[in-house]
Amino acid sequence: MKCIKILILFCFFISSKICFAETKTDTITNWQIYNGSELLFRSNQFDCYKPTGIIKKMDNFKDLRIIFFRDTQSYGKQKIQFFNGKNLISEYNIENNEELIIPKSDIQKLFSKSEIDLAIKYFDEKEPKGILLGFLLLEN
Repeated sequence: MKCIKILILFCFFISSKICFAETKTDTITNWQIYNGSELLFRSNQFDCYKPTGIIKKMDNFKDLRIIFFRDTQSYGKQKIQFFNGKNLISEYNIENNEELIIPKSDIQKLFSKSEIDLAIKYFDEKEPKGILLGFLLLEN
């Protein structure tokens, strides 16, 4: 009789763990920045250094692609900002998308505004303070 009580208690305990357990995500938020089809750099939320990608004004490319991946596919409203120091140079708004494509014409406009490093920051509902993705060096 005692064994049956222990068995029933054990089954109840196991079934409650299965029914009420939470699934915790354990993947790392990561991103890649492409100059057309060429990878400029990739990084993730735990890298202690932030890489720099270099784009030359005369490079033959059609766009700049920023691919941002998080295991929870719901991003909501997203924003990518380019800063020169503390000055906001350019901003792009997207919604629920892993990839932002910035046309070459927009990148060419950045050359006229700045010839130094630009910081690239990503914002969404889960990251209201933003994540520094890396730096972009524009060379003439």
